[in-house]
Amino acid sequence: MGEEQRRSDRLASWLHATYLIDGGKTVNTLTRNASEGGIALFTERPFDTGTSLRIEIRFHDHKPVTFTGEVRWSRPLVLQGTDQVPRAFETGVRFVDISPEAKKLVMLYTVLTPPPAPAT
Repeated sequence: MGEEQRRSDRLASWLHATYLIDGGKTVNTLTRNASEGGIALFTERPFDTGTSLRIEIRFHDHKPVTFTGEVRWSRPLVLQGTDQVPRAFETGVRFVDISPEAKKLVMLYTVLTPPPAPAT
């Protein structure tokens, strides 16, 4: 989804999460960013648009938040200027089935735990 199509601002985040894939395998991951409408997370493979994912976000001092999301896009992560085979993907997921309280908690922790500043 292009920048101009976004309905809300995205906030960078590094929240611990898991997602379920075929056969019920749980994969550990991190979120990249979050907004009122959804999250982006790192995945081990690309997903087709429209794929439903069950995602759990974990917090240090709070119960986990579990929700269902729909994949909006998925793209490979590769170093620019290289022909390497991607080993990870970034996947954008729209919130589908999430309680208002859970969404509020995700946004709160996104604001409180921004990614670390780059080393200088």
